[in-house]
Amino acid sequence: MAQRRAAEAAAFLLPHLRPGMRLLDCGCGPGSITLDLATLVAPGEVIGVDIEQTQVDEACALADERRLGNLRFQQASIHDLPFEDASFDAVLAHTVVEHLAQPLAAFVEVRRILKPSGIFGVRDPDYSTWRTAPAIPALGAFADLFQRVQEFNGGSPYYAPHQRELLLEAGFARTEAGATAMYLGSGDQLAFARSMMEEQFGEAAFVEAATQSGYPPAALDHLWDELDAWSRRPDSFWAVLMCHALGWAP
Repeated sequence: MAQRRAAEAAAFLLPHLRPGMRLLDCGCGPGSITLDLATLVAPGEVIGVDIEQTQVDEACALADERRLGNLRFQQASIHDLPFEDASFDAVLAHTVVEHLAQPLAAFVEVRRILKPSGIFGVRDPDYSTWRTAPAIPALGAFADLFQRVQEFNGGSPYYAPHQRELLLEAGFARTEAGATAMYLGSGDQLAFARSMMEEQFGEAAFVEAATQSGYPPAALDHLWDELDAWSRRPDSFWAVLMCHALGWAP
């Protein structure tokens, strides 16, 4: 996640940002996107929040390194933001809402803290658009596993096409939406993805969720071997549609 930058992850929101805005980044992770946003809206205050304290600690270390005076991080949930009503000009939630069982509740909470005419940008993948080539059985199994694990952990892997609908239900006055593709199509990109997958397959929480979802450790080991071999092929390709939406508070 530390590789993410605002120029790609928040491209749909950037044209609407201005210096002096007060901005909140929900689910900021290690803070790489948040730092870019702090530079763009300076001297406006930027706050990054994440539910994981380890991510907040990493983000704080990065902010200290960059010496940005208009930026701070703290632990918080998008479902219960510790801020006053109508206190932000803009909010971003990048690949956060996909992990929530109730996206609408999160949108309502974001709407609460936005000033009149404030803007909310949200971006998440729609895993029903998962595409791979060559289409070996292991890739279908991995897509099924990935989505099962996310749902087991309380996520919503297929909600993203409904972002605009949910924003209106949450009380936003106007919305618009779009999409781009996230893809892996080069040796370097696939090598990076391979290292991420290998780390994920070694995480105890992922293994436990996979086992509870019907994939015992032996099946996971076999699946990883096939994915590893696929990622090293010269013709491998993977893509998924990233849906984004903007909502303006009334």
